Amino acid sequence: MPPSLSYMLSQLSYMEQVRLIMTHPFFTGQCPECKTNIHITERAIGNCHCPVCNWTDRRDS
Repeated sequence: MPPSLSYMLSQLSYMEQVRLIMTHPFFTGQCPECKTNIHITERAIGNCHCPVCNWTDRRDS
C-alpha cells in the first residue's frame, strides 16, 4: 500500500513539499516528464505511473 499523503509530506522539507505540490500528477493531473494527462483514478502518491513515458514516483524504481 502506498504511503498516505500526510506521511509523505511529513518526510519532506518545505521546499520539497512545494515542489511536490507543483509537479506531482496527484495535484496537476499530468505527467511531470511528458505532460500526458493522467486520469484521476490513476493518480496516487507513491503509486503513480505514466503509461506513455513510463515515469513513476515509486522510490524503489
